[in-house]
Amino acid sequence: MSDFNRLISNLVVQDETRKRFLEDPDSVMADYSLSSEEVSQLKAIDMKELTTEMTELESRLSKSFVSFWNLDVDNIGPSEMAHSSHSAYGGCSGCGGW
Repeated sequence: MSDFNRLISNLVVQDETRKRFLEDPDSVMADYSLSSEEVSQLKAIDMKELTTEMTELESRLSKSFVSFWNLDVDNIGPSEMAHSSHSAYGGCSGCGGW
């Protein structure tokens, strides 16, 4: 993976890297071997808009996660709960061998 892609990935998944980048992008970019073109591309990103978009995405993801865990599992049988890895391989020992 290129340093450019690694930095982008870190900005997405690492809160501390993202916070540092918002405060001082040059110091964060100095930790990576980036071309002058890559540095220009990163500096052209509207970080305020990106932060807003990421906050909205995190909110939607957390809502879908909560919805998933609020399933009424007491009224769902094993066949409804089985996912593709269970059905494709005839069950697994980790979940009672469905």
